[in-house]
Amino acid sequence: MTYSWAFGDGDVATGQNVTHSYPKQGTYTVTLTVMDSDGLTDTDTCTATITNVDPVAGLTSNHTTEEGDVIGFYGTTTTDTPSDLPLLVYIWDFGDGTTGAGSMVSHAYRDEGTYTVTLTVTDDDLAVDTAIMTFVVDNAVPVASIDSVTCPDDPILSGDIITFVGSGTDKGVDDTLTYGWDFDDGTTATTATAAHAFSSSGTYSVELTVTDNDGASHTVSTTVTVETLENVVESGQELVEEAPTSSFSKPQDQTKILDLFEDLMDSVEAGDLKKASNQIHVLDVRIGNKVTDADLKADLLALLENLDNSI
Repeated sequence: MTYSWAFGDGDVATGQNVTHSYPKQGTYTVTLTVMDSDGLTDTDTCTATITNVDPVAGLTSNHTTEEGDVIGFYGTTTTDTPSDLPLLVYIWDFGDGTTGAGSMVSHAYRDEGTYTVTLTVTDDDLAVDTAIMTFVVDNAVPVASIDSVTCPDDPILSGDIITFVGSGTDKGVDDTLTYGWDFDDGTTATTATAAHAFSSSGTYSVELTVTDNDGASHTVSTTVTVETLENVVESGQELVEEAPTSSFSKPQDQTKILDLFEDLMDSVEAGDLKKASNQIHVLDVRIGNKVTDADLKADLLALLENLDNSI
């Protein structure tokens, strides 16, 4: 006799004793047909009830330890039957009010804290399993930057208003940053952009400290040199001395302008600023009329204007 089996799921087999594995849950009618050597047949049936195999959720992560870093989460260690595995639905709860979907996802936390990540896996038969991971996200230190230091006058003199522009960045999106300037002369400021005038000449190490609301801070510095009036007058003298005589209407004009700068230096050193102001105006007129080199004239007039504004 020959034995023919139909398992009710499209698969068949022959033989008196056979085995079969069903890929999906369900109720199947199994039919056995037996034929003898004369061609006579008979059939019998039975019912096979196949139950679903629930998925087993599994997750891994390459998580770092600081806020703002992109973290990868992987549900690829989840197991199920071969037929259900490609149909699994992956839902992620990142523990900060946000969610994701897919077997592999990425996420960045906006702030430090302890977070519990939950992966929920559902198969096509609505069987569910979850996996949980808890980890700590540390605070990131902010980064301070002094973006610009500008002054309308060059060189900078005591009393000149200097504008300091600073900024700060933080990987923690929800962090609040505060700013602190130390101008190295006993004064401070607490805004990202600050205006300051130094009362005396010297070289100052100006610091900007940016602090987040978790107490982490970063400090950067820059150097500001404030010249004396004497330094500026001397630089004007050097410009005139080093210029070729062709930069003046007549060679003797160079000498006369140098003499006027010498008189101006005497007044500045004596502290007679009223006389110095008058001498600046005389120099301004003389340079405007007697200096023929356009670049030299512009440099000298700008220098005198700076002097005049500082007296």
